[in-house]
This record gives sequence, structure tokens and C-alpha cells, in this order.
Amino acid sequence: MKRELDLSKCKPYKDYKGLCKFRSFKEMKMFLPAIEKYGLEGKYLFRPVRQHEIDDVVEIYRVGYPDLYGNTNHHFIFWHDTLLEFLDSNKDQLLIVAEKLDEKKLVGAIRIKMDKGNMSIHWEHGVIHPEYRGKKLFREMCVYCDELSEKTGAEYGSIMAATFHIATQKVLKDLGWKVRGILPGSVICWNYEDKYYRHSLVYFDKFFNGGEELVPKRIDMIPEVELVSECLGSGF
Repeated sequence: MKRELDLSKCKPYKDYKGLCKFRSFKEMKMFLPAIEKYGLEGKYLFRPVRQHEIDDVVEIYRVGYPDLYGNTNHHFIFWHDTLLEFLDSNKDQLLIVAEKLDEKKLVGAIRIKMDKGNMSIHWEHGVIHPEYRGKKLFREMCVYCDELSEKTGAEYGSIMAATFHIATQKVLKDLGWKVRGILPGSVICWNYEDKYYRHSLVYFDKFFNGGEELVPKRIDMIPEVELVSECLGSGF
């Protein structure tokens, strides 16, 4: 529920007038477009999942991304009931699938999460079935998701890339996503039997729909953060 608040006697911590563009809160609008796209010479179709395909998606995650097992924030994707419950309770999310048309088989998936209150979008749980890797399929799925993200109206996008998969990092970089940092040991991952370890992730982001124009060109950082920013080339 949208609520109004009288801020006439308040002031922000810092005034950024002249340092970036501004937009009215009344302009904030996002939606999830149910678009489809053919890729790789028409051999694959990228589209939102259909409810009767949940079991197929669960199987793709089990064989393609078992590392998330045991992580209670993420392993809901391994069971029909928990994945369906999650999707039903999160209406601002899309589960995108890649379908190999001649086999009528789902071979990839990725989750798109929209944050309307922040005008942003987050990609998560990207996976390709092991038997279909090495065909530039993940790249094509990311191209599709880029177009979808733009059409949602989002101004900012983010994704965490696994450090055990260099190809994902290369694809995102080639598509204009910027490396913003690394999060050492940020997630629990399964590694055979009942063992887990802490996996490191690379943080990527990208602006859409002119979002970079709303970012102040001067920000306050301690020297250590400035050094990291310079090393990463963290311009807009």
C-alpha cells in the first residue's frame, strides 16, 4: 500500500543536486513482460515456464546445479512443491526456461526477480543441463534476459556469478555487465556426501533505461574503497 509522508521539514543526509539527474517517484513503474524469443538458428525457445513443467525444471537444477543442496535459502529449487510454492508466493518473479524445440525438452533455466520498490532486477540460479553445455546456450539465454530486463522498466540489474564457472563470468562481461567486487565465502555449497564449504561469488551489475544518469558522479569513500573502485574500473 502506497502511503504519503510530509517531508517538507526534513532534509536528506546529503544534497546531490547538480551531481546527477532525478526522477519523480510518480514515474516509478515496473512490470514483468511475458515475452518469448527464438535463439541459435531457431533451435531453442526462451520463455517463461509453464506450470506443468515444474518437474522438468527441478530435474535440470538437480543435475545441473546440485551445489545449492543444503543451502536453505536456495535449495527450494530441488523439489516440485517448494519451487511451485515459492513462485506462487512471489508474483514479481519469472522462471525463464530454454526449450530445445526438436526434442520438446527443457534444457536450461534462470530466475528473474523484480524489485518494484527499488526499480531493480536480479538474476539468480542460472543453469544449463550438463548435456547441452558448450553450445553458447547460456549466452543466448542471457541476451534474452537482458532484453526482458530492459522491457520491465528496471533501472538497475544485478547477478552473482559463481567462481567455479569462468564461462558465466565471461558471458556477463561480454554483454556489458560490470564487475563490482567479489564476496569471499558468501554462500554455503554442497560438495559430495554430507559435506559443505563456503563458495565465493563475483558481483556483477548493469544499468537499464538510463539508470546510470541517476547516480551521483561523486561519492564518499574511504581510501581502501577508492583503491578497490579504481582497480575494478567502477565507472558508469
